[in-house]
Amino acid sequence: MPYAQVIFLSGQGRIAIGTSRQIGSIVKRNRTKRRWREALRTLLSQVPENLDTFIIVKPSGADFKGQSVIEAVRVILSQLRP
Repeated sequence: MPYAQVIFLSGQGRIAIGTSRQIGSIVKRNRTKRRWREALRTLLSQVPENLDTFIIVKPSGADFKGQSVIEAVRVILSQLRP
């Protein structure tokens, strides 16, 4: 995925979101993390409880808003489904 790097590890179902410094100022990085966190919150039922998920948002994913963030997260979570 050109907009995020995703790491899945066996664990307790925790979710973390990080951003690259290439995105810009701390304000923009925090805004990006809030958007992605809210999208994950709406799709929380699709997140497996036995995997820890770490999403690193790349600069191309920083400008996603609204439905496009939700679709990006949906694509990420679909990688877990066979």
